[in-house]
Amino acid sequence: MSERVDGQHAGLDYHLQLLADPWRVSAWKRAIEAMIRQGDTVLDAGTGLGTMAVWAARAGAGRVIAVESADVVELAREIVARAGVDDVVEVVAADLATVPPEPVDVVLADFVGRLLPDAAMRRAVTAAGGFATERTRFLPARVQWHAAALADVPVPALDRWSHPLLGVDLSPALARALHVPWTLHVPTDALAGPPAPLATLTPPDLPEEVQVEASLPVRAGVCRGVLVWFAADLAPGVTLDTGPGRRTFWGQVLWAAPRTLVPDGELRVTATVRSGVEIAMDWHIAWPDGSEPARTPEARPDQLLAAGLPGLALPELVADGIPGARAPLAELITALVQVGDPLAATLLATYERRFGPHPRHRRG
Repeated sequence: MSERVDGQHAGLDYHLQLLADPWRVSAWKRAIEAMIRQGDTVLDAGTGLGTMAVWAARAGAGRVIAVESADVVELAREIVARAGVDDVVEVVAADLATVPPEPVDVVLADFVGRLLPDAAMRRAVTAAGGFATERTRFLPARVQWHAAALADVPVPALDRWSHPLLGVDLSPALARALHVPWTLHVPTDALAGPPAPLATLTPPDLPEEVQVEASLPVRAGVCRGVLVWFAADLAPGVTLDTGPGRRTFWGQVLWAAPRTLVPDGELRVTATVRSGVEIAMDWHIAWPDGSEPARTPEARPDQLLAAGLPGLALPELVADGIPGARAPLAELITALVQVGDPLAATLLATYERRFGPHPRHRRG
């Protein structure tokens, strides 16, 4: 009979996203190979599908205790057996807090979520501390948050609300959207100033709440808020960095503000991040010199096009001949015609009213 214990029962798609992140899997495999010594006893706190437990066994661990409270534990057993390391890896279906502690040399704990782990993972890492001795090595040994001002780049999760959708005014949603911590993947040149450290987490004593206050340099121009990410020190020379320029599972978190024109200087951010069933975040941003710089108009429609918003928005965006709209709309029409999407006819009619005949398609 299959074992079933209480725990986080995330779908297989969640585990797939973790395994499909090349930055994550590469960093963890290299760190495990660097940190595991021949004959080590290893605790894998929240083994998931057992991948890291297999890497630990192959790196020379003498014993791996792989604990998982979710129903993927049966899959972990099969994967460990298929890897041929079930004589080294013991997959335990339990809440880690209920497992009798024993001394271990290494603790693997992939605990970072949206900056903080959720309450269940935080309790698991605390329980892992009961297995530790003064010589136990934790992976990661440290997680540091970084923050920087975000320049005037497209943020589709905010920009969409500033423009009608086929005649429907969505702007009332913008005020609420500015209080949601959005996940972004931005390039390195999207920052409006250099990053600065914000907070440091050191397992196994992870806080339930983190309060931060920091001054961040900002260049003159339009600022959209504060971007936050983490870097996990897994082993000497091996860091899992989720900052700009890397498209990781976690991305970067935006603490948003209205698009605001600011002078050179420093903005002040204060924030509280709380670990619960989900991660809650509250923040406040004070602009340079304590002034209230003039807010700019919301994002231009051509910025929305650059952000890759859904095609249904395009008729509204081109209605007034938005610069730069013609080529993206023409390309979208071609793609929709090729797949037989009925939206193509609507967009083609809009295109022809504004720009004249489409270069590749004619309405019959």
